[in-house]
Amino acid sequence: MPNAASWLPLGMLGVLAAGSVAQADYARIVTAPGGDSPMVYDDHRSRLLAIARDGLFEWDGSSWNLRYGVAGWLGIHAFYDPYDHRIAALASYFEGRFDGARWTSVAIPTAPSGPSTFDPDRRRLVVFDPATAAISEWDGAQWIVQQPTPAPTPRAGAFAYDPLRRRTLLYGGAGGSDLWSWDGSAWTQLQANGAPGPRDGATLAYERSTGRMILYGGDTPPHSTWALSGTTGTSWTQLATTQDPGAREFAQLVWDGTGLLLRGGDHGRGNETWRLVNDDWKQLPSETPVPREHPALAFDPVRGEVVMFGGLRIDSPTSAAYVGDTWTFAGRWRRHAPALSPTARTGAHLAWSAANGAALLFGGAAAPNDTWLWNGAIWTQAMPAATPPQRDGFAMASDPLGGVLLFGGLGVGGVLGDHWYWNGGTWQLLAPSPLPPPRFDGLAALDPLRNRVVLTGGRDQNYTPFGDTWEWDGGAWQQLAGSPFGQYGASAQRIAFRPNTAVIRVEGPGAWEWGGSAWTASTVFYGYSPLQIVGDLRRGSVLRYPTGPVSGQTDSAIDVLTDEPATAAAYGSGCAIGPAPALTLTARPAPGEIGFGLRATTYAPGAPVFVAVGFQPQYAPLGAGCSQLVSAVAAVAWRVADAAGDAEFALPLPLDFSLRGIDLSAQAAVVDPQRALWSVLTLSDGLQLTIGD
Repeated sequence: MPNAASWLPLGMLGVLAAGSVAQADYARIVTAPGGDSPMVYDDHRSRLLAIARDGLFEWDGSSWNLRYGVAGWLGIHAFYDPYDHRIAALASYFEGRFDGARWTSVAIPTAPSGPSTFDPDRRRLVVFDPATAAISEWDGAQWIVQQPTPAPTPRAGAFAYDPLRRRTLLYGGAGGSDLWSWDGSAWTQLQANGAPGPRDGATLAYERSTGRMILYGGDTPPHSTWALSGTTGTSWTQLATTQDPGAREFAQLVWDGTGLLLRGGDHGRGNETWRLVNDDWKQLPSETPVPREHPALAFDPVRGEVVMFGGLRIDSPTSAAYVGDTWTFAGRWRRHAPALSPTARTGAHLAWSAANGAALLFGGAAAPNDTWLWNGAIWTQAMPAATPPQRDGFAMASDPLGGVLLFGGLGVGGVLGDHWYWNGGTWQLLAPSPLPPPRFDGLAALDPLRNRVVLTGGRDQNYTPFGDTWEWDGGAWQQLAGSPFGQYGASAQRIAFRPNTAVIRVEGPGAWEWGGSAWTASTVFYGYSPLQIVGDLRRGSVLRYPTGPVSGQTDSAIDVLTDEPATAAAYGSGCAIGPAPALTLTARPAPGEIGFGLRATTYAPGAPVFVAVGFQPQYAPLGAGCSQLVSAVAAVAWRVADAAGDAEFALPLPLDFSLRGIDLSAQAAVVDPQRALWSVLTLSDGLQLTIGD
C-alpha cells in the first residue's frame, strides 16, 4: 500500500538540532545478542528473536537488529506459545510474556534449572534436572514435579521436543548413548539404531523442513552431525557435512524460517552463527568479535571504518590464547577472511599510513618485528630494508609527513628512546635533537588539524611514570607541558584524537584532553578502563572497545563518546479495549541506519494503520480517556497491518550527522471499531526518540 502522505525528508532537519553542547559520556552500541542469549522462533510473525539483557534482537536472515523501545529480559527458560501467539521467558521468580511489542511480568514459584523444551500439544514447559533426573513441568500457574521409574540416570544430555511424534526426547549425557522418550507421565527407553556415541552437552532440535531431529556437538570429538528419523523415529544417520561449527557444549539450535541456526556453546567463538541447510553447515557473516584484551585498533579514513586486529582471548582463569582475526566497524562489525594475515598476537599497534593508503601493523607479543599493511580487503607483508628491533610497549601514531611514527618501548636491552619513521616503503631511524627521554608504555596520537603528534606518559627504566608532554611536527620535537596523569603510569594507556572537539584525549582512571597548550580534566565517568580508544572521523567522535571479565562473555559491543545517545522510550497511555497498539523501532535511531523505521503492533490483522510523526509530545484529551500524544506533526503515513497485526513504516536515515540531537515523537492510530474507545480508532501510547549515536 502506498503512503497517504510522504515522510518528512529527515536529511533537512539538521537545523532543528539543539545548538548547545552537552556533557559527553559513553553510550553502548550493541550490535548482536550474546551467544548464550535464548533464541525463540515466533511462528505468528515468522521471526527469530534473541532475548538478551541489552534488549530484544530480531534475526532478518543475515544479521541481528536490536528492537529499540523494547526492554531486555533475563530468562533461564524461553519458549513460544502458539495458543496465544506469545513468547514467554522464565527467570528464577518471574515469568515475562512478550506479545510482539511489550513485556508483561508476573511472579511465579521458583523456576528449576536445567535443559528445557516446550510441549505445545500439552502446552507445558518441560525441564529436566541434570542432577536428580526429576521432570518439572510449568503449566502457566504451577510447577508439577515428577520423578517416575524407570527413568534416565542424572545427566547433561540433549533435550528437545519432537512435534512429529509428540514426545520429548533425551539423548546421551553421563557418558551414555541411550535415547529416552517422555510422554508427560512416564519415561520410555527407545531402542535406537546406529547411535552417535556417548557425549555430554550435545544439542538436539527439530528440523521442520525434513521432520528429523538433528543432533550436534557435545564434549566428545569428532564434532559430527546426526539425524534421528525413520518410521518410529529411532534410526540415527550421520550427515556427510563438509565443515562443522567446532567444539560446542550446550549450544542453541533453533529453526529460523530457512534452516536450523546454531549459536553459543563456546565462549571462545560464542557469537559465530551457523546454519544447517541441505545437510551441510554454513557459517553466516553475522558474528561479532569474541571479547579480547589488548587488540590493535586504528581508523581508516578512506573507507570510514575502524580496523581491529588480534588481541588476547581469555577462555578461563587458566586458559588464554592469542587471536589473529581482522575486523572492521562502521556501525556494524564485519569479519574479514583474507588469504594472508599476520600471525596471532596481542599488544601490537595499528596506525594509518597516508603514504600507503592503508593501516600499518607493527610488533606485538609473540610476534617478530614485522610490518604489515591493511588496505580494507587484504593484508600485505612489507619487506623494508630497515626495521625497528623487536619491542613491547612502544608508542606509534600517524606521522605529520604522511607515514607512521614509532618511539621507544621495552626491548631486549632495556628501555628504548629511538625514533623511527615509516615513509611508505621502509623504516628510517631519525636522530632529531632534542629527543623525548626513553620510555615504554608511552602514548602517541596525531592531531590531524594541527598536524602534530602528541607524545606523553610512559615509564622509565625504574618504572617511574613520566609527567611530560611533547609534540612532533615532522621535523623537530618540542617539550610543551607536564601531564596530570603521569602518577597513574601504565593505567593511563589510552589515547586518541577526538574529532568533534579537535583535541587529543587520554583515558585511564580519569580522562584528560589536550588542545595544544594544556591538559584539561574531563568529567566523563565510566565504570571500567577501556581496552582501546580510537578517533572515528566518520562518526566524529571517539569509539571505545570495552573490557571487563573476558572469561564467560560472548557479546562485543562498542561504546561511543557522545552527548547525543540514540534513545527511544514510550510515554503517555494507549487507548483500546484490551491491549492498546504500540510503537517500537526496527533499528537504532542513528545517522546512516538504513534499516531504521517504525513498527506498529496493532492486534488487528488487516486493519488500516496511520502513524503521525511530530517534533513535540503532548497530552491533548480526545474523550473516552484517549489522548493525542503528538504535536507539531510533520508527516503522516499509513499501511495495512499484516496477518500478525503488524505494520512497518520504513524510514531509512541518511548518513548526515547534523541529524544528531533531533527529538521526534510518534503515535499510531488503528481503524479497529470492535476495540475502539474513541470513534473507530484504537490509539497507541507515544514513542519519543532522539536521533543520536
